[in-house]
Amino acid sequence: MRIQHKAMRFRLSFRAAGWATARVIWLLALLALTSCATFLGVNREAGLRYLRQARNQAAAGQMEAAIHSYRLATINDRRLDEAYYELARLLLKRNRVTDRVEAADLLERAIRFAPDSVKYRMALARLNLRRRLLLSAKNGFKKVLKLDSTNAEAHYFLGFLFEKDFLHFQHMVDGDSGEAQISFGQFAEENFSKAVQHYQRAFQLNSNDLNPVYRLAFLYYEKSDWPAMIRVMRQAVKAAPDSARAHLYLALAYHRAHRYAHAWREFQLALAHMDSSERQFYFSHELLRPEFVDSVVAGDPPGSAPDSVYWRKRDPLYLTDYNERLMEHWARIAYADLRFSDPVRGIRGWQTDRGRVYIRYGPPLKQVRTRPWIGVISSGGRSPLVTSKETWSYPDFDLVFEDRFLTENFEFKWGYTPYDDYLDIYKRLVREVPEFYLPDWGGGVFRVPLQIAAFRGADGKPVLYVWAGVPVENVTRVVHFADRRATTVLEHGVFLFDGRYRPVVRQKRRVHLETQLNPRLSPNAFVTLDSLHVPPGGYHLSVEFLDPKGKHVGLRRESLAVTGFPRDSLALSDLLLAQEIRLQTDLARLNRSRILVYPNFTGEFRPGQDLHLYYEIYNLTLDGSGMSRFRTTLVVQPEHGKNMLQALLSWLPGLSASLPRVAVTSTLEGTRRQENQYRILQLGRYEPGEYRLIVRVEDLNSGQVAERWIPFRIRK
Repeated sequence: MRIQHKAMRFRLSFRAAGWATARVIWLLALLALTSCATFLGVNREAGLRYLRQARNQAAAGQMEAAIHSYRLATINDRRLDEAYYELARLLLKRNRVTDRVEAADLLERAIRFAPDSVKYRMALARLNLRRRLLLSAKNGFKKVLKLDSTNAEAHYFLGFLFEKDFLHFQHMVDGDSGEAQISFGQFAEENFSKAVQHYQRAFQLNSNDLNPVYRLAFLYYEKSDWPAMIRVMRQAVKAAPDSARAHLYLALAYHRAHRYAHAWREFQLALAHMDSSERQFYFSHELLRPEFVDSVVAGDPPGSAPDSVYWRKRDPLYLTDYNERLMEHWARIAYADLRFSDPVRGIRGWQTDRGRVYIRYGPPLKQVRTRPWIGVISSGGRSPLVTSKETWSYPDFDLVFEDRFLTENFEFKWGYTPYDDYLDIYKRLVREVPEFYLPDWGGGVFRVPLQIAAFRGADGKPVLYVWAGVPVENVTRVVHFADRRATTVLEHGVFLFDGRYRPVVRQKRRVHLETQLNPRLSPNAFVTLDSLHVPPGGYHLSVEFLDPKGKHVGLRRESLAVTGFPRDSLALSDLLLAQEIRLQTDLARLNRSRILVYPNFTGEFRPGQDLHLYYEIYNLTLDGSGMSRFRTTLVVQPEHGKNMLQALLSWLPGLSASLPRVAVTSTLEGTRRQENQYRILQLGRYEPGEYRLIVRVEDLNSGQVAERWIPFRIRK
């Protein structure tokens, strides 16, 4: 019994001692955990207090104080993911090089404590894109879509990265030789399809953001899929009718599809919605001047007051209601911004080397990009990196760019001499060829032959008669074989500008033309006649035809010096040489409105062919009985300086008279102060060569003399 009692007392004593020990151990563990939490930075209350303080300081604009408070928040509570995220944003706003590196580390910490946060992952992926860590950025956006497949921004940026991969492989060949050994077309197509899918999904999820539509339009541009580009840009214009970019890129699509009237309308709408500085830039020609060749990486676009004279001189077809050259300039700027801009660095397309070349010379005929590769190990034991190069080929020159720092930023290839350094080559090229543009109306372009003669009008001012020829084979025509006729319908215009390219005459009409297929008269050509009443002076003339069906264009531009006719002294009109002149009245009532002229556009005649001549005499003096008396002399002589033997003989005594020469003299009378003359000269005995026809008129009443001459050729 005593033994059992002692045993029970022992058990009670041991149990009491155990509880006391456990309590001590528990207290020690609590103390250890508290100390460990403090050591590990899990002081939640202090962390939140510093976080609130940092937010208030940031809202008050106290950036440095806020950064310090955010750091204290993360020190006190190392699991405070919001503090990491907000500190990273503030560092990126300060935007030092070390700040971007630290911000990436902070965002990775925030993701470690909140791995399902779309906000943190998006911020890190955008930062990696900004730092050109493209693979990390792509993986980051993909992880965002695993968490939230409806994130429009992630779809947009993935589309952008796949677009960059598409452009990387689009024109790529293997090696540095320019000869393709491995095809990269499949890689380009795969990335193109993925980019399109992500852009389309981004716009479906957020139709208020048009950036995916703009990038889609660019992709379709690269594939020359103009209907698709027009379709998506119409959607953009419908969604944002006041957006300058929407109208601009729709205009670009219409322009490349040769729908110029639609393009002009959309360009005008785009310009109307731009601010004044942007609009001025689009009208400026500074980027085309030879002086503007140095690289530009920042600053406002170069601008000058819109120069209407500059663009009017370069309008290739005044017959249309739009300026094709100016439209091409706008289209090139729009494309350069789509293709070569770097929004991350704030660089516009025209500020890059490739963008400036594109604006000057347009798209290259051929474009090739080589892969970067490791070169042959040198004697020093180093393996040089051969950079990726991009070659643009134009009809008469090539330009080479290189990705010098593996950043996809292609600049003019460096060289050791001015002859292999492409920036120097470009500068020399710009001085010789400041710009290049070849209009494309969808059909052929032909040169219009002209014959121009000036006569005096009823008001005493000159009247220009302009005969223009349209080669039958160059336009859409209908041939009537029964009577050997050909007919056509064309848009026709004659435009005259003064020396400063201010409009003087603008005549446009639709002409229904017909010609006999008779090579003896006007070989294979339709003929038009236009009369222009102009004061004396220097002018620029443009004669134009547009075939609405075949899209063929006929052009001829000439500079003219129009002289006046005196009112009180003897004068002659221009001499009109023709294949044939048919009179619609008798010689006594001869008038230029009553003659039918078959022009001679070349000034050439066949051996044995008759030369038809028409000219007018002004200001003859009438005697007391109201009669004029005048003598006309027509001289045909070889053109000195064209035939060296004839030129030599003309200076030798006794031999000049042996040169072939025709002189026809007539003494005439009349009752008018103006006489109109029509002559036919037979040139059958003349050898092929260059000749001059001289008309000399002497007024026998006043003794005044007037003379005109014109060259012509007798061909073999």
